[in-house]
Amino acid sequence: MNTLEVKGINKQFGKGNKVLSDVSFTLEKGEILAFLGPNGAGKSTTMNIITGYIFPDSGEVLVEGIDVFKEPYKAHKLIGYLPEQPPLYNGMTVWEYLKFVYQLKKSSLPRNQHLTEVMELVNITDVKNKLIKNLSKGYRQRVGIAQALIGNPLLLILDEPTVGLDPRQIVEVRECIAELAKDRTIILSSHIMQEVEAIATKVVVIDQGVIVADGTLAEVAGNKGLEDVFLGLTGADGVAARMKEKAEQEAKQAKEAKATDEADISNLTEEEIEQMVQKLLKKKATFGEADKEFIDEMIDIISEDDVSEAISKKKEKAGAKKVEEKPKPKPKPKPRAKTTDKAKASNGSKTSKTSKTDGAKKSSKKPNKGGEK
Repeated sequence: MNTLEVKGINKQFGKGNKVLSDVSFTLEKGEILAFLGPNGAGKSTTMNIITGYIFPDSGEVLVEGIDVFKEPYKAHKLIGYLPEQPPLYNGMTVWEYLKFVYQLKKSSLPRNQHLTEVMELVNITDVKNKLIKNLSKGYRQRVGIAQALIGNPLLLILDEPTVGLDPRQIVEVRECIAELAKDRTIILSSHIMQEVEAIATKVVVIDQGVIVADGTLAEVAGNKGLEDVFLGLTGADGVAARMKEKAEQEAKQAKEAKATDEADISNLTEEEIEQMVQKLLKKKATFGEADKEFIDEMIDIISEDDVSEAISKKKEKAGAKKVEEKPKPKPKPKPRAKTTDKAKASNGSKTSKTSKTDGAKKSSKKPNKGGEK
C-alpha cells in the first residue's frame, strides 16, 4: 500500500481562476519527494489539500488508504505539517510549546518520553528551556519540524524548510530530514535545486496547476541536471513546448480516428456531414486555443475530398439520386361572393315590404273598441 495517493485533484478559486488541474501522484514509505514549481504554480495549495486544510473541487487524497476528507480525524493523526512560516509562540519555552502541541494533537504516546525523543531527533535538547523568541532562525526551524513530528506521523510535509537559513544551518536541516526519512515518507517543497538533488529520491514538477514531470530524480533530471530541466519545463518556454506537444498528440489522435472511422463517416449523407461541421463550429467558440486547433483538424477530416468521393461512389453504386421533394402548396380558400349594390337595394326593398305586411297583419288583429255584437 502506498503511503500517499493523490488522485485527480482539481481546485478553482472564483470564476475562471483554476489553480489545480487533475493533479495526481503517489508516494511509498521511505521516499523523499521534492515538490517543485515556480511561485504561484499550486504547490502550497496542493499541500494544504493533502493536509485537509483546504477542500478540493474534485478528487481524493488517501493516506495509508484513509480518505483525508471522509475520515479526517484518522488521517490527520498520520500527517505532520510544517508550513513555510512555522506556527511558533514566542512567549513559550521550547518545552512548553511542544507540550502545548502534544495536547492539541491528543497524542496517546507517553508525553515526556515522546517529546524527549522528538527533541533528540532534531537536536534541540540543549535549548529546551529557552524562550522561542530568543532562538536563532535555524533552531526555530527545527522546533517547527519537532512540532510536526509529535504523534509519530507516517507522512511529513515540509514547505520550504530551509528558507532563510545560512549554509551551515541548511546542511544541518538537510541531515535531519534524511534521518527522518528512514521510517517516514516526506514531501519537501524547495526552490534550492542543490538541496533537492542532495536528498530527494523522487521529483514532481508542477506549473500553472498541472503536473509536468513525475518520476525518480534520475528519470526527471537525466543528463541535463535538475535545474536545466526545471527551467525548460516551467515558464513561457515550458508552456509553449507543452502546447506544441499537446497539439501534436491531438493531431495524431485525429488522424488515427480518421483512419478507423472513415467507413462510418462515408455512410453519412452530405446533410449529416454539414450538420456535424456546424455543431463542431459552435463548440469551438467555447474552447481554448489548443482545443480550437483540434476542432479544426476534426472539421478537415470529416470534410476531406476522399470522404465526399466515398459518398458519391456509394450513391452511384446504389443508383440513388437525391430528389428534393417540394412541399405541396396549401389549397387557397375560395373567395366569398361580393354583394352588389343592386342586390343590396333589392334586399332592402324586400325587407321594407315584409315589414309593411307584418304591420298590416298586426293592425288587422286589433280588437274593436266598441266590442262585438
